[in-house]
Amino acid sequence: MKKITLILASFPLLLCCACSDDSSNGATAEMENSDKASALSAKKETNDFSNTTSVSYGIVPVDTAKKCNSPASTELTDDYNCIEPLSKTEYIFRTEATPLYTPSVGEKVLGYISAFYEENGIQYSGRDGTGAYGVYYRLLEKDAQRYVVWLWSNTMYQAEEACVKDLMFFQEKCSQNVGEFADYIKDDCAAKTLSLSCVMPTNSELGDKDVLDSIAADLDAFVLENWSTPVKSRFDGDESAESASSASP
Repeated sequence: MKKITLILASFPLLLCCACSDDSSNGATAEMENSDKASALSAKKETNDFSNTTSVSYGIVPVDTAKKCNSPASTELTDDYNCIEPLSKTEYIFRTEATPLYTPSVGEKVLGYISAFYEENGIQYSGRDGTGAYGVYYRLLEKDAQRYVVWLWSNTMYQAEEACVKDLMFFQEKCSQNVGEFADYIKDDCAAKTLSLSCVMPTNSELGDKDVLDSIAADLDAFVLENWSTPVKSRFDGDESAESASSASP
């Protein structure tokens, strides 16, 4: 199996993302305050990163330009058959999806990982007790060089520190792989929302099913390790089957 230079197998080893609520494990208030202090410290470190990087590969992660098909009738308006993507980090695959994984904890489905082999892509869409997540990978080629386009579109419900940890992880991973990083919101998680992209060179072959399957397997392990926070009951703070099932996408 050809190895992708993104080294996604390291995902489960880097515990940089959303963590389960300390109070559910009987943690003390002192520990919670320590975690918040650490998150605030990490947030300050994000200010040391630029919202974009100096390296540029000339690739637009998501083309948000309006695209129009010829109208079926002259009576239709010009915009009738037009599509204008609203997000710069939510890629719309247009070929058949092949379901690969449904990460779950107990009976609670966290989301779905699918491959789009015709487009050399992988997509994860799901949520847990901390936030909702959208992850997209695409392999493409430009000027005889192959690239990985990596997108995150995440929204945290309450925990700003979880957002900061995700942001730090994404920035560092992109930098390690000589990637072109972009943060389209640029508010250091003040709105607890991430809209991130990273374009990285790779040696992986386009059309190699094994490469995409390997990315999907590593993404599944990453989700279970980092984005599987239990959903809490709004009444007593305990886990409940009812609240867990409501978190399923």
